[in-house]
Amino acid sequence: MANNKRFTHSNPTRPQRTARAPYNFVPLPEKVVTVEQAKLPKLDSYTGDIDEDGKEAKLHTGWFDCELETRSATYVHGMMTRAQHETYDPAEERKLTEAQQIELKNQRAGFYAPDSAKQVEGRPAPAIPGSTLRGMIRGLIEIAGYGKLRWVNDTVKVTFRAVAAAREDPLAEPYRDVIGPFSKHVLAGYLRQQPNGDWQIQPALKPKQKGWTEQAAYLKVKEAKIPSEAITNFYRFDDWDYWPEHFPVSFNAVNERGKRGTFVRITQIGDVEDNYQQRGVLVCSGSMIEGGKDEQTSPRRNHALVLEADERAKSLPIAREMLDAYRESLTPFQRDELWAEGGLEDGAPVFYVAAKDGGVFWFGHTPNFRIPARNEKGELATVRDFIPKSLRQPNEDKQVTEPDLAEAIFGWIDEKSEGTPTKLIKTDKGDKLEFTARAGRVSFSDARYASHTNGVWYSVAPIKPAPLSGPKITTFQHYLVQDKTQGHDPDLRGSLAHFSTPGNEIRGHKLYWHKGDAKVPLADDKTKESQLTRIEPVKAGVRFGFRVHFENLRDYELGALAWALTLPGAAGKSYCHKLGMGKPLGMGAVKLTAKLHLTERRERYARLFDSDRLAAGASEANAETLIKLTTDFEHFVLKQVAPETAKLAEVPRIQMLLAMLEWREWNAQWADRTRYLLIEHPQLGNEYKDRPVLPDPLAVSGVKAAAPSFGARASR
Repeated sequence: MANNKRFTHSNPTRPQRTARAPYNFVPLPEKVVTVEQAKLPKLDSYTGDIDEDGKEAKLHTGWFDCELETRSATYVHGMMTRAQHETYDPAEERKLTEAQQIELKNQRAGFYAPDSAKQVEGRPAPAIPGSTLRGMIRGLIEIAGYGKLRWVNDTVKVTFRAVAAAREDPLAEPYRDVIGPFSKHVLAGYLRQQPNGDWQIQPALKPKQKGWTEQAAYLKVKEAKIPSEAITNFYRFDDWDYWPEHFPVSFNAVNERGKRGTFVRITQIGDVEDNYQQRGVLVCSGSMIEGGKDEQTSPRRNHALVLEADERAKSLPIAREMLDAYRESLTPFQRDELWAEGGLEDGAPVFYVAAKDGGVFWFGHTPNFRIPARNEKGELATVRDFIPKSLRQPNEDKQVTEPDLAEAIFGWIDEKSEGTPTKLIKTDKGDKLEFTARAGRVSFSDARYASHTNGVWYSVAPIKPAPLSGPKITTFQHYLVQDKTQGHDPDLRGSLAHFSTPGNEIRGHKLYWHKGDAKVPLADDKTKESQLTRIEPVKAGVRFGFRVHFENLRDYELGALAWALTLPGAAGKSYCHKLGMGKPLGMGAVKLTAKLHLTERRERYARLFDSDRLAAGASEANAETLIKLTTDFEHFVLKQVAPETAKLAEVPRIQMLLAMLEWREWNAQWADRTRYLLIEHPQLGNEYKDRPVLPDPLAVSGVKAAAPSFGARASR
């Protein structure tokens, strides 16, 4: 972006341009708050470090006793038994009957329970893994402590398509530039794997080589013109058992003239054994039926027919880098549910766009395949490209060379972006590469079941929650910043910034809204079993206990841990954490209560044997101590990012974080404001169609946004 300025998100001002979602984003920080690695406390003693005044700074050792109470239905998936793990085979399980799949899912629906011998209401006593709690708290410290965006995928490519997009859609022109008007640039062929494992594309014959008038690289076959049972195992788009597949066929075709000019009509089609004059492969791609509900009908009417391979044509090699990028960009469906991984099968039909150098620009298993976005260097874009360099670690500009607060507390292993070690040690036997690492100073126990208010289990039998899918990366209007001052007006669809907009960045850290103790939305009986899971959640009002141990934490480090555990926000408001599965459905809201215990080691060891019992040397900290510690943390952060600000909660970015964590009881208006958009809304139709933009958390929650004090217009 010009002048090295950062984008700042602008909210839409018109209701029809305002999107809604069960999630929102805490904006990326202006900068990373770091600590000096050289001054980190030693791990082999309890001696304090030296503070800015040259005095020994006091270090804290002790623990938090925490109570966790579920505020909504909560579910943490249990582990497989050894026997289940040894027999686990997803490919074989997909071959089971629906009844067998349901039975298997019910067997695996249990809540996490490390000790099956302990029973509560007829089931193993539920628990929450310490690793889950650790990740939840670390994530909050990374946000509130202005940490790095370290673990960002730099391999999976950002791909998109805009097949039927309106001309003013921001993705329409970039997509047409690659595939051409009316898919003019899309060619067809067959994948062929070489003995060394490389892949090539053997071009297929084009219809015009057969004397037909079709200008495209393949023929279109209207499904209505395919007779029943003409092709073995062929299912129609609207059939319940429809699945993407390809079929070798024989067929006859003629040129005909209609109202719109000449076209090729398939007069007969069937299996190869039917011995019609022509040969080819019928490609049946997705039906585009949202949710797999049987009352819906597919909007698609045509299948693609690829002619025989043109053995005279030169085969096109697929570069290994492109093949890797293609594999990494596959959706879960493409990876697991096609005839082979992403359609990568020797002899399978393929559609592609040729590169200018004679190779392959990109390819896919359908004519309307996704294409990759390109970054400012012209390379295939990854999510990492949308993270400002100054926030990455490792980063090319060396702007962040010290650990952030989360790393200082939880430890780290340094790795370069390509995954190679970072420290070169010269020895008599040659150079040796090692990781630079530091152990953490906190540990989390499992949260064990303690008590309940009104029963433990949400239901008598496992439930099947409404199906959830992964993030739709083509919904860029939710995930990318829209800055009106830079010409990307959220009220104008055609001006929206997208994947190829130079200098753009992601909205920030993704969190999910609390929705009160509402019933878990369930899948209807018409949703396909392949899209469902089964779970055994606990109710709201179930209490667990766990302990967080810490050693040698400085005031502001312990304050960061206390802040993340207690969530000190506005007076009179309640804040909850989120964990487990089903967060978009309102599940996983939990309320933490933490009591701090500090160990006075010198005092303890001074009177260790004063009596028959070992001296504990620990005391519970009072409220004033907790306030002082969290204030130390806030001052440490604010000193680096906003020294003129007195409290962290006065910063708009942290206000957005607290807005996302604020507990709200269920009501219909809030539920509607935090639901997913619908493709088939009863009154509004396709709510995604015009690409409405997601406002920031303060706008969604009805809180007036404060004037930005940082994270806006700051240089990188």
